[in-house]
Amino acid sequence: SVFLNLVYVPLITFIVFPLVLITFIINPLIVILNPITQILEVTSIYFSKMTFLTFTFHHLPFCGVIMYYVIITYILYKLSYQKYQFLIILIIVLWVHNNILLFNKYPIIIMQDVNQGDSTIIITPHSTSAVLIDTGGNIGDYSLSHNVIIPTLKAHGIKKIISLIISHGDMDHAKEALTLMDYYKIDNIILNSKSDTPLEKKIINKAQSKKINCLKVIKKKLKINKQTFYIYSNSFATNENENSLIVYTKLNQKNILFMGDAGIESENVFLKEYNLVNVDILKVGHHGSKNSSSLKFINKIKPHISLISAGVNNQFNHPHSEVINILTSVDSKIYQTNKHGMIKLILKDKITVVYNSTLQQ
Repeated sequence: SVFLNLVYVPLITFIVFPLVLITFIINPLIVILNPITQILEVTSIYFSKMTFLTFTFHHLPFCGVIMYYVIITYILYKLSYQKYQFLIILIIVLWVHNNILLFNKYPIIIMQDVNQGDSTIIITPHSTSAVLIDTGGNIGDYSLSHNVIIPTLKAHGIKKIISLIISHGDMDHAKEALTLMDYYKIDNIILNSKSDTPLEKKIINKAQSKKINCLKVIKKKLKINKQTFYIYSNSFATNENENSLIVYTKLNQKNILFMGDAGIESENVFLKEYNLVNVDILKVGHHGSKNSSSLKFINKIKPHISLISAGVNNQFNHPHSEVINILTSVDSKIYQTNKHGMIKLILKDKITVVYNSTLQQ
């Protein structure tokens, strides 16, 4: 928050911190320190919730950081001569940096490395909000929200999640939704029509308490950030994986398909519903399990790029060699989080794929 940086940092540095040191010597002064710290805590929580006071800055390369230092040094030099008009330059730079995604004309897809789970960010052109499909969710105390998802969103200048799509209620796809609701602005949550697992019920209850709109769908065409998303689930599903929402969209003339954990049963139903061919980007179903991505399905859609989210040395041996062979048979370029880490696709006329700080065309 700009307010917290401008007010609280000097207040803590020049008043609270010296007072803490003095109380070590004059212990009764703690009766003064305690009310001050309590007031600071309450007001900081209050102001931190005021989103208009918060800037979300896109990650800068080293040359960008150097440019900041040069600009700020130059402005400080001019201010020393009382040329206050140069503050306008700083305000413009900060505004542009805070809204850099408004100038982005290419869609971006980021498959996050969430170990044995799924979580994909979709950034549409000229928007500072994003669509998030699944959240991942490790078992244990490690927080993917704090360590992976939120840092990735902020590093790309994303101010809010306009739609969080939960494909289904398994922990490795949905658990972090509970934490994200506390720490990131979310407008809508979209779930499949059979959202009845204990985790999905918790997500719905928490969303309702935070006044986040929840939508259960079987088959729906939605406009999100001026882009059309077709969301589908198999109404005849026999298990939680087959319940998965399947998401199709077209960005910059690229056909993109996200399969959640849908298996062969749902693939066959989906093929009957949609005559989809020549998919440019496929998020492979069920982490590359042999129970999904059948030869019939892959031969029909012929994905140019296949994305697989799987943990390193995972206990399920995902992705299965049979699935890799099927994808290879149609000359699909395969990218896996267990090999490449986070995978970022920039949907220019020719798709650019970035992973592990290397650039592949």
